[in-house]
Amino acid sequence: MTKKLSKKKLNEELKSLHYNWKCNNTGTSITLIIKSTSYINALILISKIIVHTEVQKQFPLIALSHDKIKISLEDSSEAGLTSSIFNFARLIDQLILSTTTKYQ
Repeated sequence: MTKKLSKKKLNEELKSLHYNWKCNNTGTSITLIIKSTSYINALILISKIIVHTEVQKQFPLIALSHDKIKISLEDSSEAGLTSSIFNFARLIDQLILSTTTKYQ
């Protein structure tokens, strides 16, 4: 079982991420909202993320609208954010960076 991060460590982890992930007020989830150039490109990125969910044992909440993807990560087995959440966020950052499509 992974230990819940302190507020100081949580802020350090947020700053270490490439994209602008935001933490909710209760410190129990982080969320990223990015703009996509097209609906198809957004679906491709989501598919890449889904491939890693089973292996990483992380199950993000993903919402897709016309030109935006919203990804939320939380650890349902803990009372707050853990290092495993931020490791998965880094993986998502790398998936976004590795695509030829540019996201904002």
